[in-house]
Amino acid sequence: MAALYRRETAKLNIQPIFFLAPTIYKLETPFNGITYIYAEPNLGVKDFQKFTNNYSHCVNDVMASFSHFSYEYSAHYFMINDL
Repeated sequence: MAALYRRETAKLNIQPIFFLAPTIYKLETPFNGITYIYAEPNLGVKDFQKFTNNYSHCVNDVMASFSHFSYEYSAHYFMINDL
């Protein structure tokens, strides 16, 4: 979805976004019945900044635009947030 957003917004000269590809991990001991999880690699950043959440926090219009794009492009099926 991030690559599609970059391709669509490049025409409008909007700041590009990038994502970290998650890795699937098998838990040695299941947690609440869950055996596999997806997780992103550690960013190694001390001052991590959250741009949006699941409710109303938004400090970056590009990230808000990406959330809206994901909702519209999926025909209102899902929305990517908590960025």
